[in-house]
Amino acid sequence: MAARMRLSDRTKQKARRAKSGHKEKYRAWSVMKKYGITIEQIEVMLLKQNGCAICHSEHPGWNKGWNVDHDHQDGRVRGILCQPCNLMIGLSKDRTDTLAKAIEYLERSKTTGNLCTQVHAEGQGGPDPA
Repeated sequence: MAARMRLSDRTKQKARRAKSGHKEKYRAWSVMKKYGITIEQIEVMLLKQNGCAICHSEHPGWNKGWNVDHDHQDGRVRGILCQPCNLMIGLSKDRTDTLAKAIEYLERSKTTGNLCTQVHAEGQGGPDPA
């Protein structure tokens, strides 16, 4: 219960800061503390990357702004990402082999079609996918 109360107090404190106009100052402080860069450096990186470093979107994809992508081993900032690309990298646990396999899977499905349709056509069970 005590942990729940502390979390609630922190959440309330963040909400008060945001409502009172400190949101930008808090973001600047937080980014500097976590990653050692300024908001201005993020803006320069976004310009150099032409938006998101992966998909080049001009929109962060959520209401909290852009994500600072960093190496979880050494803390080095790699780039600025939109939320969908940051999730993709994070869910893959930064494993390039997993991402490469995902690309292979998507490319293969373009040429071989839907596996469910193939299984049904071969008479290997299940209801008609249509």
